[in-house]
Amino acid sequence: MRVQEDDRCVAGERALVAHELADAYAFLGNSLLKPVNQVDKVGLFPEFWKAFPTFGDADVGACVHRLYTYAKELPEYEQAVEQVAFEYTKLFFGPPKPQAAPWETMYGITGCSCGFGAATFEMRNLLRSHGLKLSNTNHQYEDHIGIELLVLSELCRRAENDVDYREVRDYIKKHPLHWVGKLRLRIAEVFPCGYVVKLVDLAEALMAMQVRWYEV
Repeated sequence: MRVQEDDRCVAGERALVAHELADAYAFLGNSLLKPVNQVDKVGLFPEFWKAFPTFGDADVGACVHRLYTYAKELPEYEQAVEQVAFEYTKLFFGPPKPQAAPWETMYGITGCSCGFGAATFEMRNLLRSHGLKLSNTNHQYEDHIGIELLVLSELCRRAENDVDYREVRDYIKKHPLHWVGKLRLRIAEVFPCGYVVKLVDLAEALMAMQVRWYEV
């Protein structure tokens, strides 16, 4: 009976962590899919980062602390929104073109200049196979970093009551974690101390942490 109780406790803890991870990825996905003036602006407030879960991971904790410090040092609210929105627009839209293309396809083949490719089809098929429908008001390709993180959020949410996390791990390794480091380097070339690079750092740290967990 004791073993069964322990099993339920572990399962409950895993479900709670999966739920918190799902929320974290949902926030990051939405924040990287649209500029800050079109989404929830809670990330501009230090109190949000003070309460953000670190899952006992040093790398995640360091990323969260950097975001807390960044938010604490932002100018007044309206100016902060304008500053972060300008950064996002320059990085992911241009003009004249995105400084850091947010689509996986762009990092799969050297010299690729088209945002629609094999990774787009893979993500499209993955969405379909999981019964996920994309509410894509910005008309982004399915391999956009924001969309890939939102898909990961949903996979984590579905894994709350599932003891087999291999699907989540395999998705992380094959898609967002596979190329997010390259995206981060592009972003850092333009805004090395900005908000977006810190969000991407946090996403990468969370995914690397999950992969370590699930490969033990």
